[in-house]
Amino acid sequence: MSDTSSPREPKLSNESERTSVYADEDLNLANYQNCWDKLHRHTIRQIEQIKEIERIAFFGIPPQEDQRD
Repeated sequence: MSDTSSPREPKLSNESERTSVYADEDLNLANYQNCWDKLHRHTIRQIEQIKEIERIAFFGIPPQEDQRD
């Protein structure tokens, strides 16, 4: 058992491979943040829809865009 490197860490033979791994990690982080932002926006829209439904249920007022003169 002469190999002391962690089994989870990739063996990198040169600096370009190491940079590539860091770039992949940056890309993964960017993708994660993008997905989180989309989920957050979707959640905000759902909360707004729930508030609108509650307003209609409580006051009996239809949404503004459905009121036509």
